[in-house]
Amino acid sequence: MKTAFALILTSVLGQSPAPAQIAVELDRRGALAQVKVGDAVYLSDVAVSLVKPGWTGNLADQRSVDPGSVHVSKRGATTTYTMPLNGDSFTGQLIERVTRGDDAVELWYEVIPDADVEIECVLLRGSLAAASHAGKTSYLVGGSDAARGVLPAELDAARYILWGGDPEWLGFAAPGAGGLRVIPRDMGLQLQDDRKWTPPGFAVLAPAGGGEPLTLKPIRFGLSLRAEPPGRLDDESKQGAKVRRSSQRKPDS
Repeated sequence: MKTAFALILTSVLGQSPAPAQIAVELDRRGALAQVKVGDAVYLSDVAVSLVKPGWTGNLADQRSVDPGSVHVSKRGATTTYTMPLNGDSFTGQLIERVTRGDDAVELWYEVIPDADVEIECVLLRGSLAAASHAGKTSYLVGGSDAARGVLPAELDAARYILWGGDPEWLGFAAPGAGGLRVIPRDMGLQLQDDRKWTPPGFAVLAPAGGGEPLTLKPIRFGLSLRAEPPGRLDDESKQGAKVRRSSQRKPDS
């Protein structure tokens, strides 16, 4: 009996933790209304806009598309949203492909203009609710620009940009919950404190094709959203920081 119990205990202790699960809700326009890992809601209102030169407003916005004009098709795990993207001095098309898995969601976008137009960038933007994350949730950056911090409890209006660059990934880890890893494809990332404006919250900005005229050639970009077990992003971020510090050390003379 003792031997059998020991074998059972060894088997249980040796099991890998259950994989984290990701769930996304999309509206009729293809905008991500909500991104959850387990019970933790991380991102909301993830959608595409075309920003005017000088950040003076939007030429067009996925959030303003008429839901009745959106064509939705499904093939296997992939759902494709095709829609006209029209606005101030702009006409074109947006194609969004969403591929779902248990622990990851792949998002790919194409913005196709009907004519040349001046833009600041094509922007994919999502929000994190301050009420759920301020002073609690960690943000972690992977890659050569490894960084880490906690989404601040109070706004520092002079330092509302918390991080920006071209990371391998940007992660979020709420206490006691699985984490969310955001992997950009042909985009940069910026994390900022939007409590400087209304509505209050934090924002992830992912610009593509910045500072160039939008020609008839499509702009393609994407994101991978991955669920991670508790602690994994923190461990990877610490390891990346160690590697960076090691590479920055001067050789002994």
